[in-house]
Amino acid sequence: LYSDTSMLLLERIGERIGILIEKIKNNTEQRMFVELSDIPVVIINRDGFFEFVNQTFADKLQFDICEILHQPVSAFIHVDDHEKFNWVQSSLKDGKSLNDLEMRLVNKKKEILWISWFAQPQLTDGSFYFVGRDITKQKQETKIKERLSSRINNLVLNLKDGVVFVDRKGIITHVNNAICEMLGYTEQELVVFRYQHASVGTDW
Repeated sequence: LYSDTSMLLLERIGERIGILIEKIKNNTEQRMFVELSDIPVVIINRDGFFEFVNQTFADKLQFDICEILHQPVSAFIHVDDHEKFNWVQSSLKDGKSLNDLEMRLVNKKKEILWISWFAQPQLTDGSFYFVGRDITKQKQETKIKERLSSRINNLVLNLKDGVVFVDRKGIITHVNNAICEMLGYTEQELVVFRYQHASVGTDW
């Protein structure tokens, strides 16, 4: 969904925020920077509970910060991603950093949010910090495109006219049922031909 440059930038931002979080208890100015950041930032302890969340994260979940703090993270994670979160915790406990980690959260209205996280363990106290990016809109757009593509494919497959899809190299990528019946070949047999070859009709 994102370029390598974007993901590298997110990782570097995460590393910088991680350094600030290390000093957060002793520096009010740095704490304010993290709290007011326009990207989600959270700290989770080794037991899987929130220790710190910034206002951006709370706003996305539509809960007050005090409602989130000291709650188990699993209470806000989509049920289908619980197993993935267990794997994340295990990896972080082993000292591994994780990048481009996509997980679904559920807000107060029971709406699904997709967040791409950079996660890293804090070696000083054993907790983990997460810096995220909201990719909900991109996920929704992708889902709409997939549904539209599926509907178009179904429509084309059921047309009475023969239809052939060809890529820029002249390779047949898709065909519908009508063209298979016209030519007497299966779809699997047709997609291996170049369109130029197929259109001659002499070597089939």
